[in-house]
Amino acid sequence: MFTIEIDDSQIRKFMKTSPKRADWAMREALLATGGHLRKKIIEFIAKGGVGWPPLSPATLKMKRKLLGQHKFSTNPLEIFMRLVRYKVGKSKGSLVMTVGFFNTRGWFKKYYGIGAATIARLHEKGARSSRYGRRPMRPMIGPVWRKERSKIPGYVERKFFANFFSSKNPRLKI
Repeated sequence: MFTIEIDDSQIRKFMKTSPKRADWAMREALLATGGHLRKKIIEFIAKGGVGWPPLSPATLKMKRKLLGQHKFSTNPLEIFMRLVRYKVGKSKGSLVMTVGFFNTRGWFKKYYGIGAATIARLHEKGARSSRYGRRPMRPMIGPVWRKERSKIPGYVERKFFANFFSSKNPRLKI
C-alpha cells in the first residue's frame, strides 16, 4: 500500500478567488489518479507480474480440487485483482490518496480465514506465516509504483486544471 500526499499550497495561492472549486477539482483529480493507478496494478497482476515464481504443485492441486479443472487459473495472485482499492481523504489538512489492499468488507477474511491486506503483505515481502506457510515474494504494488511515480504529479496537475476549468459542478463558481 502506498499513500500520495499532494502539496497543493501553490494551487491554493493561484486559486484564492475560488477555494471551494479548487478543493473540488483537487479531490476529483486525486480520484482519477487513484483509478488510474488501480487499473495499472490490476493490469500488472493480470499479466502475472515480473519474475513471479510459479505456483507450487500442492497449491495447483488444491486449486483444482476447490475450483474444478476448468475454472482455476495458474496466475498466483488473480484474486487480488478484485481487491485493489483506493481512497481519498484529508490528513493534517491536506488531501491524501491511498492505494492498496484494504476495506474488503470482510468477505475475503470470512472465506480464506485471513484478511486480504495481511495475505497481500505476505506476498509483497515473501514472508512466512505460521498458518499459511512461506509465501514466495510476488510484489504487486511496488513495481507499478516505481514505474508510475514520476508520471503522477503531471497527471494530477492535468486532471486538476481540466476539472477546475470544466463546466462540471456549476454550483462552484470559478
